[in-house]
Amino acid sequence: MSPLPGARWMDDEESATCLQCWAQFDELLNRRHHCRSCGGLFCKACSARRALIPPGLCLLPPGEQARGNPSGGAKHDVAVPQRVCGG
Repeated sequence: MSPLPGARWMDDEESATCLQCWAQFDELLNRRHHCRSCGGLFCKACSARRALIPPGLCLLPPGEQARGNPSGGAKHDVAVPQRVCGG
């Protein structure tokens, strides 16, 4: 299995604002958070939901995917709900 078509991990520099509410990111009060389903950048409020994501569908940073299992899926605990956006 692989992530949904079009889903990719966005680099932090790709957006200065939340993709849902357009709140400006900063380093102290409103940090960026990645949705583990779509890979987009969201504020804490817009990515507060958690969901169980099946093996191979969870998006992780590129460095973490390289340490994934040999079958191609990223290494994550499927029993732990992951951060997802509301979209």
